[in-house]
Amino acid sequence: MVPIAVLIAAAATQPLTKLLDRCDEIAASHHVCGSDIYKPVWRRFESATGEIAKVDMASLEPAARSGVIAHVYVTPPGVVFDMRRLRQFFFDCRGQYADMEHTTEMMDAPPRAMVGMIADAVCRASEPARKARDARHRAALKDF
Repeated sequence: MVPIAVLIAAAATQPLTKLLDRCDEIAASHHVCGSDIYKPVWRRFESATGEIAKVDMASLEPAARSGVIAHVYVTPPGVVFDMRRLRQFFFDCRGQYADMEHTTEMMDAPPRAMVGMIADAVCRASEPARKARDARHRAALKDF
């Protein structure tokens, strides 16, 4: 039996995940039930206005040239889970971000705003992967 992750409540800024040992009951027809896609690790952020964002820290992916891509769920308080609120954000790790599904323009991510706090967290968490990618690119350019 392979666990499935579900979103649970946790204190602000704590990573959260809960695994259920019911994969065979809930998703018996899904052949990728044990895949990491079913094991997100969500980190919670809350703004001064009460808006809540949760970032899947397991979804962080270094972008092609620079920055990082992350799955972000943004919701006002008291709203049940709504898949339409799950977005893919690009953070350039230099103070700007873009919602990859709704805009093509970069927007500012002020450090004290919720999006700025998210940018800081995902850029710090993805730094080792970004450095490894940059080293691979430099090595490839040497051979070119």
